[in-house]
Amino acid sequence: VHIVFTAMNCCVHVLMYTYYAAAAVGWFFPFPQVLTVLQILQMVIGSVAAYASGVCPEQIWMWRAGVAMYASYF
Repeated sequence: VHIVFTAMNCCVHVLMYTYYAAAAVGWFFPFPQVLTVLQILQMVIGSVAAYASGVCPEQIWMWRAGVAMYASYF
C-alpha cells in the first residue's frame, strides 16, 4: 500500500511542479484543470487503498490514521 501512496504522490507532484515552473517562464498548458482532476483521483485512490489495507497486519491506529488523513483531504 505504501508504494501506491508514494508512486501517486510522486507522479502528481512532478506534474504540478513542472506546470508551476513552466508557468513561471510564461509557458501555459491548455488544460490546467487536469492537475486538479489528478489530485482528486489521487485522494480517491489513496482513500480506497488506505481502507483496503485494513486487512494488512499493521497496527490498527496506523490504518485509522491513514483513512482519516485521506478522508480529511476531501
